[in-house]
Amino acid sequence: MTDWLERLHGKGVLQGNLLEFGPQDLTTSPEKVLSIARRIWTEDEAINLVKDIYHLDGDQLNVKQRYHTAFYKIYGLTEYKSLDPFEEISEYRQDLNFLVDDIEERFQTITNFGTAEHCFNIGNVFKTAYDLLNVNGVLLNVLPTYGDIDHGFYNIHPVVYKNLCLHSGFELIDFQYIDDLQGKTIRSESNLTSTFDFDSLSLKWETLRDNTPAANISITNSYIQNVTATSRPVVDYCFVALRKISDGPFRLPYQYGLPERRS
Repeated sequence: MTDWLERLHGKGVLQGNLLEFGPQDLTTSPEKVLSIARRIWTEDEAINLVKDIYHLDGDQLNVKQRYHTAFYKIYGLTEYKSLDPFEEISEYRQDLNFLVDDIEERFQTITNFGTAEHCFNIGNVFKTAYDLLNVNGVLLNVLPTYGDIDHGFYNIHPVVYKNLCLHSGFELIDFQYIDDLQGKTIRSESNLTSTFDFDSLSLKWETLRDNTPAANISITNSYIQNVTATSRPVVDYCFVALRKISDGPFRLPYQYGLPERRS
């Protein structure tokens, strides 16, 4: 995910203020984060940012410290807030199962990093993000799509993002199907000299977006190969950046279109 944020920064996607759905725990090593910061900032600036991020108690990151602002500043995001029904550190203590209609602030970036699948009323997560984004603001999603059984209520398939773009006021600006997320994370963490090569991923949006039998076979074959190669659980995630392109109301899609409204 840290590599993906660097990729999006390089594409000019990340800017402005940020709202995070569920404040994230930072598990990436200081060495990895510093290597990324050095590619974006000067040496002194990178070192100071990493010092601001890693408030340490012994060898452990003190999660009660607000490292989030400094972490996202690496990628050019200027202000950080979070929304969560349980976390005391969140500025907005809201339940995403229900309508969020009392937040006046609007955001240029919203992150949905492993949050929507834990919300039973999952469609309301995407609606809330849409409503709280500025036009041209970006929603970043990192959500399970295959194999993460009982991790949350749902796996979220590529067709969700396709229909959000067809009917609900978004456009797709980056899609990455990350097969065996844990394995690729381990390899990325050990490589400090370069970012993860997203272009080398075999499962592409152009193959997956139309939900063809060939695409389904490709996903299944990839999953079987990864399971066979390792003794640990294998999970696939989609990393998806969506830009809000409409100032109209969010529309709830059906998979095959939009039904006519009836009174």
